[in-house]
Amino acid sequence: MKKIFIALLLFVVFQSFTSCSNNGVTEPEEIGEQVFEILKNITTDSKQEYFENFLSVESGTKEYFSSLTSEEYYEKMDKNYNRIKAEAGETGIKWKEIEYLDFTYRINSGDVGKECWGELFFQYDNTSYSIKTRSFFYKNTYRLTNIYDLDRYKKID
Repeated sequence: MKKIFIALLLFVVFQSFTSCSNNGVTEPEEIGEQVFEILKNITTDSKQEYFENFLSVESGTKEYFSSLTSEEYYEKMDKNYNRIKAEAGETGIKWKEIEYLDFTYRINSGDVGKECWGELFFQYDNTSYSIKTRSFFYKNTYRLTNIYDLDRYKKID
C-alpha cells in the first residue's frame, strides 16, 4: 500500500511540473526571443514539442477558449505549423540560419484579459521576413496561442 501511495505521489508531482512547464515569459519583449528560438528549432523539434510551446486548451482560461473546442484549437495550430513549414520550403529558409532583427508588439486588454499581438522580424540569406504572434497573459506569464503569417519583406543590400 505504501509503494502505491509513493508511486501515486510521484506521478502527481511529475504531472504538476510538466503541466507548468509551458514556456511562458514574464515580459512582452521576451516573446520575440521565445518565438525566434521556436522557429530556429522547428525543423528538428517534433510537432508535439512545437505544440508544447503554446497555451493548451486544458490549461487555458475558459474566457479565451470559449469560442473554440479543443479539436478546433489543435486543428488551427496544426494548420499554422504546416503552413509555416511549407512557406519556409517555398522560400528556401533554413531555420537554423535565421538572424534575429526585431520584435514589435501591442498589448490589448479586453474581455479575455491581456493579449499581446506581436510581429517578429528576422533575416535569412540577405532577405528580411516577419511572422505574427499572439500571446495571452495567463497566471503572470505571456503564453503563446498562435504563430502565423510568414511574410517576406525585401532583399537587404
